[in-house]
Amino acid sequence: MSKETDKKKSGEGKSGIHGIPLEERPRERGLRDGVRSLSDVDLLAILIRGGTNNQDAIDLAKALLAEYLGHLDLLYKDFIDNIHPSIRGIGDVKLVTIAAAMELGMRATRGLCDPKYGTDMTQASNSLKIYDYIADRLTGLSEEQMWLLCFNSQNMVIHSHRILSRSELLGDDKVRIERKQRAETDSRAVAEEETRLRLTTPIRRVISAGGYQETSADVRVILREALRHRSLGIAVVHNHPGGSLTPSTDDDSFTWRLYEACRVVGVTLLDHLIYTDRGYYSYFDHDRLTGR
Repeated sequence: MSKETDKKKSGEGKSGIHGIPLEERPRERGLRDGVRSLSDVDLLAILIRGGTNNQDAIDLAKALLAEYLGHLDLLYKDFIDNIHPSIRGIGDVKLVTIAAAMELGMRATRGLCDPKYGTDMTQASNSLKIYDYIADRLTGLSEEQMWLLCFNSQNMVIHSHRILSRSELLGDDKVRIERKQRAETDSRAVAEEETRLRLTTPIRRVISAGGYQETSADVRVILREALRHRSLGIAVVHNHPGGSLTPSTDDDSFTWRLYEACRVVGVTLLDHLIYTDRGYYSYFDHDRLTGR
């Protein structure tokens, strides 16, 4: 073998990925040792594939990760809804490839937690397991969502369902019109509406711009889903995008109404979690499931 061939194979005299011996480059090491052996930069470099005249895939991967202080979780949160980083050499195709790979990873994690796979992860027998189970659905969101988890007698998750607010179902304008019409009805209609609202609690949704928008989490919708799936127990989880772990008075009121409604129909309310990216608040752990 000539000296020139030896140099080419060893990468001698070159920088970046071309300065790494062929057998030690990310793709080759991934094939040989498995992708778990690779660093975050290596994985990103494989997805980026090619570079520019001045920067190779590893250089670009380092630059992209540096934009997020080296944290993949920050990169993922930024990529959820808006793929926008502007790094020379990483165009839209490469960005969407990275975003797709990260989303596949999150969906695979969700799949491993699915009851049909029969893993212990679905036995959400405490608040931490519930938090871990729902994390991929709520992490990084800038607006509030509520999720229902339905359980069997072994505390296995048999169904998960997002509870849509009335404004999401009908549109904000229609909800405002409904409120105006209700305000103009006679006293009998108002009394009937108040009776209906006993099982409906307003929750404040935090908007990314800093304002608030009233939404309704309908207890009847939750119970209908729970009974439809023959659940023996349920847990509800909603996020506080602002990061506060302190329940609001509306959160307390909703928990109490849901607890009472579950008791009437014979379904156990196992927990109500307030989710944030840095932790959670559990009504069960604080012995406050009755909302009191």
